[in-house]
Amino acid sequence: MNPVIRIIFITLSAISVMSATLLLLRHIGLSQNHRPLEPDFLKRAPLAFFKGGRSSLYPSNSALAFKSALDEGGLNMVHVQRTKDGHFILFEPKLLEQQTDGKGLIFSHTLEQLKKLNASYKNKSQRAASLMSLSEYIKRFGNKPFIINMIEQDPAKMHGLKELLIKHQLVEQIILHSPYTETLSYLRKELPRATFSINKHSLVKMLFFSSLYIEPLTPIKGDIVISPSHFFTKFLFSKNVLQELKRRNLKIILDKDLSTSPPEGLADILSGSLER
Repeated sequence: MNPVIRIIFITLSAISVMSATLLLLRHIGLSQNHRPLEPDFLKRAPLAFFKGGRSSLYPSNSALAFKSALDEGGLNMVHVQRTKDGHFILFEPKLLEQQTDGKGLIFSHTLEQLKKLNASYKNKSQRAASLMSLSEYIKRFGNKPFIINMIEQDPAKMHGLKELLIKHQLVEQIILHSPYTETLSYLRKELPRATFSINKHSLVKMLFFSSLYIEPLTPIKGDIVISPSHFFTKFLFSKNVLQELKRRNLKIILDKDLSTSPPEGLADILSGSLER
């Protein structure tokens, strides 16, 4: 056989085998059923959340911002970090000077020290407000479902969170979220009855798998998708990814800013076409 023809034949055969394998893998993935945990509060559609409350009007993570978000009918996302004396404070940035008149890391300050800071220091047009602890938030707004975004990566810094949520009977009324896969894995073992978000890294994997037409094989641990930033949302939520999320019965909660002006392709979520 002519060497050129032989190379072409081998190449075509390899492509055929690879294509057949991918189709078989896709079929296997499609045959798998995914049943996410769905508390009653997730059955409302569409759902939207506010990061740190309604921070466009009030200081982020302040009582005013949280109340305003609830008045708008959204879910609050509270960003949780641990203080020096073992309390949980609601604050997102790594450094205090990014949003307050303080300096340094949250973990270097006690709750009493943090409560004295001005949370609206960076925005003089907003009313002065102090930071809230997670316990304070639960006392004031814990009767409404909310999202806990655990900023901490070290499991030792999460000690006491499980007991706090169980004490106030909130395990089935919250969504646990974190930028860290390790954090979600730890919390899933501690609070198996809670609802968990799907980490952004899993969505990146699904996007990559979708390029091979095998997105049904993407390993997913979680019950709900919380949209990342505007840029990542436009990047991650391709048509194939959205259809796969729909097939797995995974609801998407949008940032309130996205829900009012969603990127192309996300309007279907709000119109209900991705609902079960």
